[in-house]
Amino acid sequence: MQHATSVLTPLVLCAMVGLLWWPIDASMFRGRISIVDGKCNVTAQANTTKLLNDAESLSMGTPLCARIQCNLKTEEFIGEACWAISCDPECKPVAKNPQGVFPDCCLSECDCWDPQLVIDPVPQ
Repeated sequence: MQHATSVLTPLVLCAMVGLLWWPIDASMFRGRISIVDGKCNVTAQANTTKLLNDAESLSMGTPLCARIQCNLKTEEFIGEACWAISCDPECKPVAKNPQGVFPDCCLSECDCWDPQLVIDPVPQ
């Protein structure tokens, strides 16, 4: 049993390091932020005066079409570009995402319609 533990420990550590270095999806972005009154100042990213609490997120509609979230501990924000989805009554996406794949038709607070973000729309 001692040998099994000594073999597994390096494997677990390698797996953990691998997860830490996992690349961010093309639609993800991050950056440094300043802290004002114990909150994240995302004014520059949101194009409006906005302070976020730790782990709070902000959805930004057209034309920005993105969501950002604050991390006070690391003094950074992480954002996600939202690729436009418009669904018909049968819930079929009419636009592909940047990877050329039709996304699931799950509308979230992050979804918005921006014709410049539509890639390869389905003909009507």
